[in-house]
Parts: sequence; C-alpha cells; structure tokens
Amino acid sequence: FGAKNLGANYGWVFTAYGIAGVVGIAAGNAAKTMTGSYAAAFIVAGCLCLLSAGLAIGLKTSPRNSTDRHRKHSEIQNSGDGHQGAEVGG
Repeated sequence: FGAKNLGANYGWVFTAYGIAGVVGIAAGNAAKTMTGSYAAAFIVAGCLCLLSAGLAIGLKTSPRNSTDRHRKHSEIQNSGDGHQGAEVGG
C-alpha cells in the first residue's frame, strides 16, 4: 500500500469491482430463480460486506513491523562514509 503502489492498487480494486459486477448479476439471478425472491441474494451480499469490513479492520500493521521499517530506514540513512549525496556546482 502507499503512494508508490497507487497504480497497482487502483488496478486491483477496479478489476475486482468489474468481476464482482459480472458474478453478482449471475448470483442474483440464480438466487431469484431458485428461491423466487432476491432476499437470499441480499442476505448473502450483506454477510459478505460484513466479512470484508471485518477483514479490513483486521489488516492493521503491527507496531513492531512499523518500528522495524523505520529503524532500518534510519540505519540506511545514517550508515556509510558520511557522504550525504552529490554536491551541485562544486
């Protein structure tokens, strides 16, 4: 996730959106045919929404991983021969 992966994330989200649009129509039609009502399709869709909300809440980065990444980034910046980068106009 993050700004560097924005393009890939955007593509995944809208690919899933398109697949869900096609599969959802077929599933709703099948539910209507089998039960005579769209109620079953709405109940299943509602349960899937609750499941996905629970998964989204559960996908938090652990504090330890976040600290490790920050520490590694700091170590990379602070290590080396003291050279901060190319000088301009020298």
